Amino acid sequence: MVIYAAQISQTPRLTRIFSWGTFEHFENGLGDCLAEASRIVRTGGWLFVSVPFHNWRLVLRDARPLERWDPDFDPQSGYQAPQRFYQWRLTKPELRRELELHGFKVSSVTPIGKLTGAGRMLQWGVPFLSKGSRPYAAASRVCALALPASFISHMILAVAQRR
Repeated sequence: MVIYAAQISQTPRLTRIFSWGTFEHFENGLGDCLAEASRIVRTGGWLFVSVPFHNWRLVLRDARPLERWDPDFDPQSGYQAPQRFYQWRLTKPELRRELELHGFKVSSVTPIGKLTGAGRMLQWGVPFLSKGSRPYAAASRVCALALPASFISHMILAVAQRR
């Protein structure tokens, strides 16, 4: 979502905002984006926001030593190249808290993107399957059907109303 302050200051408050995979790319966190959304959405208006999901697969992966899952990390010398910020990943309670702190009443926080999440799991966890191959596509579909959303989904979608 791109919001231009000059446009917004001239515009009446909005009844809804849709933000698909944007707020998580600000290094300072979601706070500035949510504060602006709270400012421009009228009372009773709606915010629909999706962010990357720190699902159970990632929680379990992150509990292991870095050298077991991050090919860029060397246990002796650490990271050789500088790491740059890309995005935040949030759990369902973290996204709910951020929305509540910024004046929104959360109606739902739902995992979405099971097929994409299944593909990512296979891409990094089962390297012998070539991305884009028929076996990879079939395995992705099976995993998306068989695994729970809380384990595999790539994103979470929150629906919240401005207080």
